[in-house]
Amino acid sequence: QTFTTMSAERRGAKRPASPEPSAHNPGEDLHRLPFGSVVKIFVVSSKPAYTQPWQMGEQTLATGSGFVLENKMILTNAHVVQDYTSVRIRRHGDTTKWPARVLAIDRVCDLALVTCAAAEFWQGLPPLAIAPEVPELYSDVMVIGYPMGGDNVCVTRGVVSRITHMPYAVPRFGLSDPPLLAVQIDAAINSGNSGGPVTSARGTVVGVAFSGYAGVADSIGYIIPFPVIRNFLDAFTTLTAEAALLPRFGPSHIVVASAPDIGVALMLCESSALRALHKIHSPLGGVLITRVLPLGPAARAGLQPEDVLVTVNHTPIANDGTCSFRHDERLSFLWLLGTLKQGDSLHVEYLRDGVKHSTDIAPFPTPRLVLHRNPGTMPPYVIIGGLVFTAVSYGLLEAAVESMSEDTWQAVIQPKEHPDQELIVLLRVLAHEVNHGCYCTNMPLLTSLNGVAVRNLRALKEAIDSVTSGFLYFRFRDGFRAVLDAAACREAETEILQTYAVPHAFSPLVLSGPSAPTRAGAVLSPIMEVSSFKESEPNACKGEESVPHAQEKGNGVVDESNGHGEATPDGSVTEFALPSVPHIAVVAKSTRTSTRVTRARSPLTPMTRRLRARGAPFVAEE
Repeated sequence: QTFTTMSAERRGAKRPASPEPSAHNPGEDLHRLPFGSVVKIFVVSSKPAYTQPWQMGEQTLATGSGFVLENKMILTNAHVVQDYTSVRIRRHGDTTKWPARVLAIDRVCDLALVTCAAAEFWQGLPPLAIAPEVPELYSDVMVIGYPMGGDNVCVTRGVVSRITHMPYAVPRFGLSDPPLLAVQIDAAINSGNSGGPVTSARGTVVGVAFSGYAGVADSIGYIIPFPVIRNFLDAFTTLTAEAALLPRFGPSHIVVASAPDIGVALMLCESSALRALHKIHSPLGGVLITRVLPLGPAARAGLQPEDVLVTVNHTPIANDGTCSFRHDERLSFLWLLGTLKQGDSLHVEYLRDGVKHSTDIAPFPTPRLVLHRNPGTMPPYVIIGGLVFTAVSYGLLEAAVESMSEDTWQAVIQPKEHPDQELIVLLRVLAHEVNHGCYCTNMPLLTSLNGVAVRNLRALKEAIDSVTSGFLYFRFRDGFRAVLDAAACREAETEILQTYAVPHAFSPLVLSGPSAPTRAGAVLSPIMEVSSFKESEPNACKGEESVPHAQEKGNGVVDESNGHGEATPDGSVTEFALPSVPHIAVVAKSTRTSTRVTRARSPLTPMTRRLRARGAPFVAEE
């Protein structure tokens, strides 16, 4: 890449003409910058203690940035307000921290909307316009926000270095979000810049700052461009009307999922023998489908393993999985998903046994087994006879992956096969005479109760309630067994709950069961949180790269331990690892840039070392 760039300069490649004389008159640029519309966000957050799911963990403090949009809304990053319990905002030049309310969160595209009920806050606060385009390479940009190192607004300046396509969140535990369009810049993005606007020299917003580096590389930061912002805002606008018609049982914000995928695993067709076997005669080639996820869009459209995708929306796909982006730039063909509006379809052409076929795919996030917790909810659990059962979640993996059995870990990285499927594990045993002899510390995966398969926590509770006498015989995938006297368990329930200060024998979330689609493209969670799509499917990558550094973690926590990023292709990669595979190792060391004032413990447990030794795509972050 260095050679290519130098050659282009020698051939006379010119920097795009700036519409403003910024290089000659920096003071004129400063007068143009929208400082007054950029706010500082103060967040108090707390997440559950996943190993004791009836309790909350410690509070942490964080700051981030945001900027004003129309209709009295403030755009920021989702990771700035993640796990929030209190949010306040402060205007530039003001001393008051105004109470704020979160309107919407989209974790995958890392965007959120915040508002303030006080009319006084909005007086004289103009909204910012977002340029409806992706900025050109080498064009001037300025990052505005409230990073670490001071309390006042800060401006850094640079140019657009690269347009790329990558997951916004750090891939961990073999799970990855779908990749999205991203813009790399060389202006400094530091802790606290998250959510702040990135503007052109004329003051028009061209993106949202969301990721930077600390101690790993200089002059590399990433911003969220217009297509991703547009999809998020469109999805929020659509869902706002729907949410207004529904009863409120909990947090009033909307959970948006505006980043769809097509639900396949893909392999690059760079091998001439592979192309010959699959009768790929096109000069460009295509990409081979190695797996179709059962609940994904491709499965609905009738695609099968061993099909070869050759065009998407009449755009040819090359053997390396890329297609034309603009000018002479190329990106993963999956960037075309970001150009779709809600309800749009992709027209794909594919080869099956050498014969060309075509079909339409309606992309949506493929359902996954391991979900992130929606803010405002507690992890579900069921307690019977002191045995605590819960569903595996991303938060539980973060808290206790080193305690999980090998069978449970293998199940985590498998695709979801049924809409209501959950991974139920025995989280812990609250010791009591009624469960004497049940010693279990490795979170085994529950398979059945009294010979009947258990698919989710709600089904488990219903099965337990149906047994009023006799025994409760639990079977687990790793061979562990637990047998309890049903009547004795009910007699001991109150004593067990009081002894361990547990408020209830099960969480209210269990009664609602897993989120289920109420219509195409919408999911209602048990506490009235609406999603435009269902969650996406994890990917799998292999390899390892280790660079010692001090960096800010994905939740904004600063940690000075060694970080380890993993991801290099072995020839068979998932949809999410297509041509952006070289960037995944970089993203694994990328940092979210809100500022938090707590420190993380070192995650290098024996389990993480074992996962890395196996080549599992585990990233030791936070």
